[in-house]
Amino acid sequence: MSVAGTFTVEVAGIGLFKFRRRTMRDEFRIEAEISRLTEGVATPTETLAAMAQTVAPVKVLLEECPKGWNIDAMDPFDVESYRQLALVCSKLLEKEKFFRDSLRPGGAAAGQGAVAVAGVSVPAEV
Repeated sequence: MSVAGTFTVEVAGIGLFKFRRRTMRDEFRIEAEISRLTEGVATPTETLAAMAQTVAPVKVLLEECPKGWNIDAMDPFDVESYRQLALVCSKLLEKEKFFRDSLRPGGAAAGQGAVAVAGVSVPAEV
């Protein structure tokens, strides 16, 4: 178990995945993985960028996955591979969003709550 903890995500038709809670260091690892997956292309195609952004967080944060599920061994010509990757990544991001939303004080939604701008506190009503 990592310092930040782990959580599980059930993905229908695929199985149970265990992920590490994302830390700042993990965010750097994810960005580095995106760069590796795109082979450092300065301006990757839309498809290449989307695939790298889907695969990278799963690869970096994955602790355990269903037996036989392996991103690197997936068939790139099988539509089911892409469907599974998108579904797993979507469930991961959904769970992470739930954590962020539950940490907001008083249940404030995105964009709400007091913030400091240049050292001046700005109330949520503004």
